[in-house]
Amino acid sequence: MIKNSKVIEIIEQEMCDLFRIPADEMFEFKLDCGQKYLKKRFEEYPEMRQTLAHSEVFWKWFRMIWTNRDRNLLYKCKVKKWGIVYANPVNVKNEVWTLSRNHTWNEVAALYKDFHESNAVNMELRPNSIVINRALVELELSTN
Repeated sequence: MIKNSKVIEIIEQEMCDLFRIPADEMFEFKLDCGQKYLKKRFEEYPEMRQTLAHSEVFWKWFRMIWTNRDRNLLYKCKVKKWGIVYANPVNVKNEVWTLSRNHTWNEVAALYKDFHESNAVNMELRPNSIVINRALVELELSTN
């Protein structure tokens, strides 16, 4: 049986390869989206935002949510010699995202980033009480 962390790593690598985005750039992009998410979702709670921003358990949760979106996107993607096509259109910023032979790989990577940034930042989903409580315990342990 493959562990969840290994599945996440495999999907992350597939997405980097598929969209031709270097792994370090992808990491920075996810971090930036996570920070934007925290800023928007916890705008009225700066202490909680700060706690979650430094919480390993929050980032594991965020990474899992991100990977689930990637898994769904991979399901819809098909790679051809000239680029990527979709069995089902993908919704990006309330627009249907379809690709043609006219898209460059830089444009494809930009569309991928728009897809994730808009979904991550505008995500209504919040960490559940388990994630919040563990983040608070992490904070308490780190200050003692």
